[in-house]
Amino acid sequence: MSTTRIHHKFSVAEYDDMVENAILSEEDRVELICGEVVEKMTIGKQHAGCVNQLTQLLVLRLQGPAIVSTGR
Repeated sequence: MSTTRIHHKFSVAEYDDMVENAILSEEDRVELICGEVVEKMTIGKQHAGCVNQLTQLLVLRLQGPAIVSTGR
């Protein structure tokens, strides 16, 4: 017997409602990507190193009225 999976694409408003109604909490490691609630990947040493290098590159290249935020 085969089963069919039904996928629902969530809007930003629906995602925000899930947080507001405690279906998701601020501590849940999930994010909304293209309408799907996806578990965030853990940040390893390689990821952190890439973010640091990219941040440094952007700061050096964007000399002037720019803000570089890493989201931490």
